[in-house]
Amino acid sequence: MEYALVGALAHRFPERAADEDIADPALLDLAYADAMRIVHEEHPEDLDVTALFAEALLCVSPHALWCDDGEPSGENTVEARSVLETVLARPEAKHHPALNHMYIHLMDMSAEPELALPAADALRRAVPDGSHMAHMATHIDAACGDYRNTIDSNRVAAAVDNEYFAREKHIGRYFSYRAHNIRFLAYGAMMAGRSQDALWAARRLNEIVTPEVLKVTSPPMADLAESYRTTLPHALIRFGRWEEILGLELPEDQELFSATTAMIRYSRAIAFSALGRIAEAEAARDAFETARAAVPETRFSALPA
Repeated sequence: MEYALVGALAHRFPERAADEDIADPALLDLAYADAMRIVHEEHPEDLDVTALFAEALLCVSPHALWCDDGEPSGENTVEARSVLETVLARPEAKHHPALNHMYIHLMDMSAEPELALPAADALRRAVPDGSHMAHMATHIDAACGDYRNTIDSNRVAAAVDNEYFAREKHIGRYFSYRAHNIRFLAYGAMMAGRSQDALWAARRLNEIVTPEVLKVTSPPMADLAESYRTTLPHALIRFGRWEEILGLELPEDQELFSATTAMIRYSRAIAFSALGRIAEAEAARDAFETARAAVPETRFSALPA
């Protein structure tokens, strides 16, 4: 089985890819899924193989598994659903972390996210030291309007991350997951009307997303993580804290904190408008437009188009 898995992986990372560009990297994802199908057919009872096959199918069209009308976007989605729902019906598979993880990724953007509630409940407690597993459950919680679990499970994830980052000082891509968990907590709290939780999460993001973190260039942490600092202005808007918004200080380094600068200016325009200070609102709006234009296109999840 291990030999077969290695052979399948070579389709996703072929030796020739090291020497020449692949015209369409999606073809490698498709080739890997086809190779993993064979491994799955040879080892249909192995839960880990099934999970890897399901992951391969999902990666054929990541983040685009469903059409706007709720229909599957391709045969890979249909096959992944069949594979996962079949295996999760087996008693020994119900608490398998990877299988539940993949089913959540499959269903969280579907028209029926509630079907993955059992997977979410199984996953959130399955790996106590794995913050991402506690967090992933909340993709389904939020889609189903269960904002209490969205808050609570992301708070667990944040606590686990605190332990990890107390030991590991290297700043890499995983740091973005740490911030993502806390922002998801803030989102759940804003949706639930829990201002204290939302503002705690927003301010916690400002504490961890520091200039030192954003100045790491490999990976490009400013592009990956700076936009998390825009959460506080949004939370203050959500709860009508107009005077607190007007008291927000703009960053000293507005190039490094470009998205933060833009969203503080945006929040000021909203606050002035809500307070009836129309001339100041219009000036703040114009300042926002200028700041928005300065946000690099590479800044992940910073501003709408």
